[in-house]
Parts: sequence; structure tokens; C-alpha cells
Amino acid sequence: MKTGVEEVGGERRSGARRFVSIEGLKQLVLARFPETHPLREVILAERDVLTSDELLAKMPVWLVLLNRKA
Repeated sequence: MKTGVEEVGGERRSGARRFVSIEGLKQLVLARFPETHPLREVILAERDVLTSDELLAKMPVWLVLLNRKA
């Protein structure tokens, strides 16, 4: 019988989804980035709440966009 807990790299992790609000991040990009900056456009297009897995998957792309010139 599965308990909803898995062991990953020697750590036990719950199978429950965790959600993360990016509303604060959206406020930050609105205040600090020019309208034409690609990172601003991408982050503002996201849903306000992401799963932790979605957030982690998007971060490498966001970092590439952060280093681009507007």
C-alpha cells in the first residue's frame, strides 16, 4: 500500500502538492523592470499560484531571460 511518501536522495518527501504564490514576484517585476523586458512579460503571463514543481521548472528559463537585454 502506498503512503504518499517517497524517499528521494535519502530524504522522505510527501507526495502532496505544494503551492507557491508568485504575486509578490509579479509586483516586483512591475515595479523594477521596463515594459519591454522579456522576463517581465513572461512572469506577468503566469498564473498567480504555481506548484513547487512548476516553479522549479520555470526558474532556469527565467534566469536566462533575466540576463538578456531588454
